[in-house]
Amino acid sequence: MATPLTEMIPMLSREINAPGAEQFPDFGGADYLGYLADGFWDARLYTMLTDWTLVDGADLGTPQPTGVNYITDQSTKEDDFPQQYQMLVVIVAGMRLIRNKILTLAINYKAVAGPVEYEQQASATTLRAILASLEDRLNELKVMYTDDFSPGSLVYFDGVLQRGYAELNDYLALTVL
Repeated sequence: MATPLTEMIPMLSREINAPGAEQFPDFGGADYLGYLADGFWDARLYTMLTDWTLVDGADLGTPQPTGVNYITDQSTKEDDFPQQYQMLVVIVAGMRLIRNKILTLAINYKAVAGPVEYEQQASATTLRAILASLEDRLNELKVMYTDDFSPGSLVYFDGVLQRGYAELNDYLALTVL
């Protein structure tokens, strides 16, 4: 069976919030679901998760109620979305959320009405650190989960090794036109 996006909401909440704090108190489940769906499609744009798709419940191999989005394999529309890929989608969605929070952050606000003053300052330093951490994790995951390389593969570029490989396969005598 496919994996509903709703299962990833608690993961996303833990990813973007400090324990006991809520970055987005006005957010509802639909808001998180939208960011998770966007995170999935962003990952697809990064050439990851190309064997997976986001579908409505009615479009599954074994149909489910409509109006619920599921991530499933493209071929059979039956398989569960693996946990490590769920985390990848959560990281991308978290990056989008934190980036938008930084963009709307009130940096300095001061109001004076007669003898009453109110001043509020917010720092984007912590949010920027969270965003940088998410970006670093995403860059590591891009290397591991792009379709160009299988998970766990290692790409090593070394001139001596390349020349040895070319000698073994008689490529040195070939000319590129």
